[in-house]
Amino acid sequence: MLDGAAEQHEMITVNVMSDSESDIRPRRSITVNEEEAAARPSSAIGPQPLWPWLIGIAFALLTLEWILYCRRAAGV
Repeated sequence: MLDGAAEQHEMITVNVMSDSESDIRPRRSITVNEEEAAARPSSAIGPQPLWPWLIGIAFALLTLEWILYCRRAAGV
């Protein structure tokens, strides 16, 4: 890397011959091969991961088990 050069993640490629390709503002849709491609929510892209639900269920079961243990230890 050269001294004083921009970091790789800070570089932006632009085409000075095209106004639409040089426009780096966030957009809701872009044109690709003469067709409009609109943004979609991440839930529409593919299946959602299962692990957050499994962790939540495991946490709930551990909490219930801990409550039952504490009640038995206290003699209630």
